[in-house]
Amino acid sequence: MDNKNLNNNLETINNDIKNITISNNILSASNGNACANSENLVFPIDKYDILFTITRNKDFSREGLNNVICKMFTIRELYLVNLDTLSVLLGNMGIEKLNIFHIEIGKTFTNVRSEATGGGADTIYMEINPEEFINYLNTDSNFLNHNNNSLYILRGGTYLDIKNLFAFIENCNVNVGRGGSQRSHMLSPLDIRLTSYLMAMFNFNYNAIKHYNTFNNIGKYTYLAHKDMSFKSFRKVFPEDTKEPE
Repeated sequence: MDNKNLNNNLETINNDIKNITISNNILSASNGNACANSENLVFPIDKYDILFTITRNKDFSREGLNNVICKMFTIRELYLVNLDTLSVLLGNMGIEKLNIFHIEIGKTFTNVRSEATGGGADTIYMEINPEEFINYLNTDSNFLNHNNNSLYILRGGTYLDIKNLFAFIENCNVNVGRGGSQRSHMLSPLDIRLTSYLMAMFNFNYNAIKHYNTFNNIGKYTYLAHKDMSFKSFRKVFPEDTKEPE
C-alpha cells in the first residue's frame, strides 16, 4: 500500500471515528455482530498478511508514552487454516483460549465472528475493519487482558500501520516497538506465544513453517517504521487526552 492510499484511509478513520458505536465487549456473542459456529470454517492467510502478537512493558499510564512490544510473522503465499482443527491443536498444547482478530486496511465490511466447535481451546475468529478495531481498543477496559490470549492478522498493511492502529490503547498514548531490553536475545513469553500459535496453525509441521516464513526475503518497507506524518493522524482521535510528540 502506497503512502497516498494509507493517508486516505487514515483521513477516513479520523473523520468517522467519533460516529462509531460498538459494544464494549466485542468478543461477546451478544454484541450484535454477525456470529456463527465455525461449521468447519477455513480462513485464509496470504502474502498480504502480517501475523503478530503484542505485549506491554508495564502498567499503562495516561501520563507520557507507554511502550508495547510487537513480534511479527509474514507469510510467503496462500495458506488455509481450519478453525476447528486449530482449536483442537491449541488445546493439545495446553492453550485454553485464542482470539484471532483479522483486520483489513481500507475495508468497511460488517464484522464477522465465528467460534470453533471442534472442542479444544476456546477459539474465536473475528473479521473487523480498522475503524471499529481502533474504537474497541479504547472502549473495552478489558482489552489488555484479552490481549494475553490474542493473535492479530493485518491484511494490506505494514509495521507502520500496526503502530498507527495501536497508537492508543484504553485512551493511553502508546508506542509500538520491537524491543531492546537486556534480555532481548533470550526467548521471551511473547516469542513463545506467537511461535505456539504458528505451530498449531501449521499442524506442527516444521518444514511448512520454514517454507512459509519470509524472514530472509521480506522487503524493508514491511518491517521498518519510516517517519511518516500519517503516524500522527490517529493521535487526533482523543486530542483532549494527549499531546503530539515533539
